[in-house]
Amino acid sequence: MTAAPAPARCSTCSRRRRSREPRRKSRGGGRNSICRASASTGAVRASSRSATDGRARLAVDEFLRYEAPVCMATVRFTDQPVDIGGVEIPAGELVMLSLGAANRDPRRFSDPDRLLLRRNDPGHLAFGHGIHRCLGAFLGRMEAQIALGGVISRFPQMALAVDQADLPWRNTTMLRGLESLPVTLRG
Repeated sequence: MTAAPAPARCSTCSRRRRSREPRRKSRGGGRNSICRASASTGAVRASSRSATDGRARLAVDEFLRYEAPVCMATVRFTDQPVDIGGVEIPAGELVMLSLGAANRDPRRFSDPDRLLLRRNDPGHLAFGHGIHRCLGAFLGRMEAQIALGGVISRFPQMALAVDQADLPWRNTTMLRGLESLPVTLRG
């Protein structure tokens, strides 16, 4: 990273750290996915004893791919003309990248609209990519693994308390996630 984008990068990290929105949204999305994929949760429950278990890591990566809380990358400008799907974008144009759409790209992921807890393809963009990758990606993934293991081991009979269609979603330009997740917990 050069000195020029460093202040903006640090400002973004600081705002996100204070708000904790992406982490909160990813935990809610993961728990919602567990409830929805009840037939598959045995695989996650079996691996919930250890937060560092390989299966738990795969499940967390899949939750992050399937319900990524950060849906748009920050604003970028094209540095040269680029053709995307037959549309020419000239140099110097403002573009916003949809990370959520990239995580569901059938050219990149087989069966992208299905939650596959044993999918062994951690190439999702939930934490960004390259120089713009989230500095807290490792911590975020580990935190999600610990939270997932704790919730599943403590409440193995977790189920949605309302219909999926009645869940309150919050969609903004940058973030997507549940406002609340009413569940029934049985230990």
